[in-house]
Parts: sequence; C-alpha cells; structure tokens
Amino acid sequence: MEKKKKGKGKYKREYLKITADTYSWFEKLFSREQKAAFLNDRNLFAIGAVFSGIACGRLIFRNTGSYIQIIDIFVHERFRHYGLGRGMLLFLLKYAYREKVPVIAYFSDEKEDGKVRRFFETDKLFSIKKTGGFYCRVSTKDIRVKELLDLNKRHSKDFSVHTFSSLSPETRKAFFEGRNAAGDYMAREVLTKRRLRRLCLYVAKGRKINAVAFASLRRDGNIELDYLWARKGASSSALFLLSEEIKRVLKPKKNFYIYIAAVSLATERIVDRLIPKREVLKYYYRAIFEKERVNAGIRASEKKNEN
Repeated sequence: MEKKKKGKGKYKREYLKITADTYSWFEKLFSREQKAAFLNDRNLFAIGAVFSGIACGRLIFRNTGSYIQIIDIFVHERFRHYGLGRGMLLFLLKYAYREKVPVIAYFSDEKEDGKVRRFFETDKLFSIKKTGGFYCRVSTKDIRVKELLDLNKRHSKDFSVHTFSSLSPETRKAFFEGRNAAGDYMAREVLTKRRLRRLCLYVAKGRKINAVAFASLRRDGNIELDYLWARKGASSSALFLLSEEIKRVLKPKKNFYIYIAAVSLATERIVDRLIPKREVLKYYYRAIFEKERVNAGIRASEKKNEN
C-alpha cells in the first residue's frame, strides 16, 4: 500500500502501512497484547496516521485472503475530530477495492444511532446489520443462587469442569484454530486479552470439550465474562459452565457486577434462561464494505476532507 498525503500547510495528514521499519513510530499506540499479536501473527496488519509529522493513529486489520476484518481503530485524543480515523478507513478500502476483497467489521453500540455505527454509515460505503446477542451486566444480588445450585446438582454427574490451561498446548491451539475457521471473531479477541487462569474454564463430557467460558477481572473490581462457547446440541453444558463461573465469583459477600457478552443467538438464549434480570448495555452489529458503491463514496469523502 502506498503512502497518502492530504491537507494543506502545516496540517498535513499522511497514511501508510505500518512495517518493521515504521513500527517504532506507532509503538505507543498499541497495547501490550496488540503488540504481541501484531509482531507474531502473519495475517495481522496495521495502517498508521500521521498528523503534522506526529504519529497519532492506527488501524489494525486481519487479511485472510478471502476477506479483510477490521480489528480496531484508534486515534490519540489530542488528534481527534481531524478526520484521521476516516482517512485510515478510506486508505484500507482503496486497497481492498484494488484487491477485490470484501471488508468486514464487527462492533457494539449503545443504541441504533450510536457513534460507531454513524462512523461506518458515513458515505454509505458499508451496509450494517444487527447480529444476534448483546452486552449486559447483572448485579450479584439479582442472581438466583438457589437455581444455580439446583442446576449444578442436576448436571454435576454428567459434566466435569476444568481450567482451560490444564489442556495441552496442542489441544488449546486446535480449539482456537477450529473456532477461527468457523468465523468466530470473538474467539480471536479472547487471545489478545490477559486473564486469570482460574477464571478460564471448560466443561468436558468424557474426553470431548463441550463448552468453554473465559472471564477476567476488570479494573473496577467487577467480573467480565469475555467468551462463552458451546458445541452444537450442548447448550446444557454451556448453561452448566456459566452457572459454575458465576458460582465461583459469588463467594464474596460484597455485591458486584458480572458483565456478560452474549455474542450469538445460542448464548443469548443461555443468558436469557439463567439471568432474566439484567441491564443490556450494548447490541452487536456487522458492517460490510459494498464494493459497487466505492467509487462514488470515496470521491465524495475525499472532496469533503479537502474542504
């Protein structure tokens, strides 16, 4: 991808592909987990934004060969509202258009007309569709402990719970490779986040992994359930595992929140059944780049940015 400069006078905007030679300019814009992923994953790439000579933005994306998935867009707060996020997005879309590869972005937003959705809707380059699931939180005081105990009593003979780290490295790798092949974008994000081993579990029936749940401690002291997966036809396993996860963190007497990402229709039904009383914070969406409208859209965006 070539460099692209915009703007007049001292306020020049420049967009470029981040390579081994230019990575040091943008290093501070990557989290520790993003650095490790970017430097070790051959399918992970990034675009950088430079404003008036200062590296201030980056867009991380994955190129599978059949499609491009936007992972994250970030612009330093001092340089926002200059169109740098839009500029990096257009830089990527031009590349995707030349390569004839579609672009997909999954995101969450608080409401139908949230700011992230508006970002992708501008210039009509993306078609946006609501996907199954939601992001919610529940207070531990609202969780029906008796039902959890009854559920575990009924299923404890059928399933056994173990820490995910107790699996061999080969088995863990095979699990994520299988989820990636199935297009499970949340499984990819799980790999970039640090979490406590005791909060990462799987449920087994015999030697087969039936369900997986990963959780982490938030900075505010609450618990985040980052990922919940169940094999087809094994929703009872996932329900059992989720109840085990909740049971583990209900031991303290102090009330706190459990944040849950129910990212599919299956996990949505599981959360519905176990936690009917909850506060929904965000819904999930999928944005898809429409190649047939790219020419008109890009020309309109460039003209707008020049003004």
